[in-house]
Amino acid sequence: CVAACPRSAAAWSRVDGGPSPTERADALVAPGERRPGRSVPAAFVERASDAELRAFFRKTALGMSWIRPEELRRNATLSLEFLRSGQSLI
Repeated sequence: CVAACPRSAAAWSRVDGGPSPTERADALVAPGERRPGRSVPAAFVERASDAELRAFFRKTALGMSWIRPEELRRNATLSLEFLRSGQSLI
């Protein structure tokens, strides 16, 4: 989702040859924080209504008003298309 989101594009860009914002933030993460949270099936996000997405993500970072349900659906669709293409992220 993060790789697909246009809002995240600048997070990976290096500034003046130094580390990107993502690299700087990664250096601050405690070992216990590296464990990913609950997985969200992209197929659910792709087909869910706006109300279902708002309810599912309520009280999470994705439940905040900065990202709209249609953006979550777009990112889920792009992620699924990428997976279906047989390409690898690594």
